[in-house]
Amino acid sequence: MPRPPFADGRRGWRKRSSKARSKHGEIVYYDPNDDYEYEKEPNPNKRTWHRIDYRADQYQEIDRDTGEPVTGGEGEWHHLR
Repeated sequence: MPRPPFADGRRGWRKRSSKARSKHGEIVYYDPNDDYEYEKEPNPNKRTWHRIDYRADQYQEIDRDTGEPVTGGEGEWHHLR
């Protein structure tokens, strides 16, 4: 799984097993600078990533180039399934 473009130049990113209850054991990227986990959107038709708040078991879709939440309801926090 390649790092997203918005992560270029960021230090400390590493792969780890997710700590989110709903994703426990899945491999994700972890950014120690903001304490979020990241994974690529599983739907190949979308070009977004998920920012995962493993403490709250929630995610939001973010733009793969800027790292900012996407507009509309998809950019809001949702419970992981």
